[in-house]
Amino acid sequence: MLVTLAYMVLATSAMGLIFLAPVIIYKSVKNKGYVATAEMAAPAERVYSATVSGAEEKAPKIKIVKKEDENMFLEITDGVQTASVKVKKLDDAEKSEITVTASVPRS
Repeated sequence: MLVTLAYMVLATSAMGLIFLAPVIIYKSVKNKGYVATAEMAAPAERVYSATVSGAEEKAPKIKIVKKEDENMFLEITDGVQTASVKVKKLDDAEKSEITVTASVPRS
């Protein structure tokens, strides 16, 4: 799942929506899950829109569990793992911060 979300971010970059590759500024492993935060060189609305579009294109393999456009929050699942994306505007209107949280299924 985390790979799928990373793929969506990279696909967004490949589509020309993001000029520079994301810069990971924080990542950690918590309670059998992963959290990664990156700064994106694109407006938050554009990053969020591309993330939602990428998730919708993966249906029915990927299901949108929760979508809060006003908070730029998306939660998705493939039935095994769950991941969420939160996009935040930065002071510079041309930059945003994206936080991806993914669960890891029990072995």
